[in-house]
Amino acid sequence: MSQIQNLSPIVGTGFISTINNIGPNGSGNFTVESTDGSVTITPIANGVNLSVAAVTYYSLTPFIVGSDIHSQYSTIGAAITAAVAAGASSSTPAAIFIKFNGSPYTENPVLQDGINLIGFDGGNFNNAGNSTAITGKITFSGAGYASVQGLTLNTNGDYFAEFTGSSSVNILFKNCTLNATNANGLHNTNTAASILIWYCNGNCTTNTFFICTSQGVDVRYSYLFSLNTTTASTFTNAGFTSHFSELFFPVTVSGTGFYNIINSRVVTAAACVTTSGSGPSVINNSEFISSTFSSLVINGSAVIPVMNSSFQSSNTNVITGSGTLNYAFLAFYGSSSGVNVSTLTPLPTLI
Repeated sequence: MSQIQNLSPIVGTGFISTINNIGPNGSGNFTVESTDGSVTITPIANGVNLSVAAVTYYSLTPFIVGSDIHSQYSTIGAAITAAVAAGASSSTPAAIFIKFNGSPYTENPVLQDGINLIGFDGGNFNNAGNSTAITGKITFSGAGYASVQGLTLNTNGDYFAEFTGSSSVNILFKNCTLNATNANGLHNTNTAASILIWYCNGNCTTNTFFICTSQGVDVRYSYLFSLNTTTASTFTNAGFTSHFSELFFPVTVSGTGFYNIINSRVVTAAACVTTSGSGPSVINNSEFISSTFSSLVINGSAVIPVMNSSFQSSNTNVITGSGTLNYAFLAFYGSSSGVNVSTLTPLPTLI
């Protein structure tokens, strides 16, 4: 029986390794080569008999998108169709892993209940410059839950995500990079949509990130940068929530809309937040930097409690408007500290 020595590590595909063989029948070398998951052994010397079974490739999931032979699908749409046919749902969700492909996947994926799109490289947070990307528009068909994780989303002359209708939709964007470079970013008119933007970063140039006319967006632990700090994200009859995030775009709220800005920082070249919304808004432990503009504009019947927050502005009226400001522990560290609202009410405090 032959003995095999000096076998270099063989992992994955595309390797070439040499086996030095020493045995009672003589010695010789074999070239071991794999390009497709099987193993080919070619003798390059006589006197040795060696038999090795072909290697079978086993996938951890039946839904992998990529351009190599170990990817079952070349498009995201095909993988979603297959996962739905296999019974994907909220109770039996399907993970679709999307491999880095050298260039973005130019598609308009239609999500369905139980579909989770996952970038195989982990997104820009872990692999800057080599992120799996989708250039196109993500939509949600029907009701249910879906997620998009570890992917870069690029606008392609339209929103990178849009949700319409009235079906109950819950969608999570996590560890994603959101690029609204040639169109506005996310559009929601769905009356029953819950949209979560968690641990994301983003860039917006001449457009804006969010346009919502129903429900709203919950942003947490995210950094959303914009070269265009004057065009507001708008929430009409919709809510905007920001927790532990840094935002470089204005926010405008109207109708029955509201905003909750908690432990966040808003930096703009316009009013950071403008509201006439009648919904239950609150600002707590946040910072607003607005250059020569008023930082906070409260209009109409809006009643806004603002606590433990700071403002930097050179405008005569850092906080202004025809609405009501309920306040506690505010700091002004710009050149102005003017407050000009119709109703100004201190909140009771205990110190």
